Amino acid sequence: MQTGDKFSRRQLMRTGLAAAIAAPLPQIVSAQDARPTRPVTLVCPYPAGGLGDSTARTLAKGLGELWKVPVVVDNKSGATGMIGAATVAKGPGDGTLLLCMLPEALSVAKALNAPLGFEVITDLQPVALSVVSGCVLGVNAKGRFRSYQDLVDHARANPGSLNFGVQGTGSAFHLAAERWALAENIRITTVPYKGGAPALTDLLGGQLDAMFLATSLGLPYFQSKQLRPVAIASRERIEDLRDVRTLIELGLPDFEVPITLGVFAPGATPQPRVQALNKDMRQVMHETEARTWMQKNLVSTTELSDVAFRERMVREIAVFTEVAARSNIKLS
Repeated sequence: MQTGDKFSRRQLMRTGLAAAIAAPLPQIVSAQDARPTRPVTLVCPYPAGGLGDSTARTLAKGLGELWKVPVVVDNKSGATGMIGAATVAKGPGDGTLLLCMLPEALSVAKALNAPLGFEVITDLQPVALSVVSGCVLGVNAKGRFRSYQDLVDHARANPGSLNFGVQGTGSAFHLAAERWALAENIRITTVPYKGGAPALTDLLGGQLDAMFLATSLGLPYFQSKQLRPVAIASRERIEDLRDVRTLIELGLPDFEVPITLGVFAPGATPQPRVQALNKDMRQVMHETEARTWMQKNLVSTTELSDVAFRERMVREIAVFTEVAARSNIKLS
């Protein structure tokens, strides 16, 4: 299998996304005037209580204190986050309406040509990648697989027999599982669930052989020895599972399963304002309260500029587009 970088070069030429990246954005306001001076709504397209909602509320509190204006979280869930995203996509570019969601969901929607009613690349501007969660490839501790190689060898010897749980057909987790199978030259059976929790229940019960889990979801079960971590699906090892090697270390170059939360602005937002928002959001995520929250939730933040965040999404879309085509993944 080719690496994500090779995917991205081919797909960028094929889809023309590179042109969207290079296109100049309107320069309307100066950097000095870029901060919001009126109340801000931060749309979170997920229900209250999850990591997405918690991230949005952490950002809202810090930004409100920094900007000296109210920042209110509006939970507008539905359609895997696309209802909330559509609300923001066509919004005003004055910094008063923002979106906090999984960039991977938007990348998958673009890769699968989902009928969104807005254009992911041009109608939403990536501002800041605020939260990154580790990801682990886990198996049932009482099952047959004692190591990563056991898992791969079984799948290779028994094509299609490995039941791999994924959070939704056509989701980022689904495409990640198929990409992993392509990388290892194996065939798996993906079993879709409505979320991570029900898939985890079946992994614990032995109905599933393996799945990718966010660190915060899987860690209690790894620590209690109910699940076994066989590989880290993030770029770096995870401190709480420091003896478990990454998929990159296990021979899959550049392979990682991204679980992130980022902030987006409407496409009409001027570049100086986007840059100022990026700076402020990075500052907020380094404040004591946010650092404490990240430690509790086993997540970290990034220093990506808005431009680097946008480029990251384009590479991700290219990879997802390639995997979807090769694995014949369609919208459910």
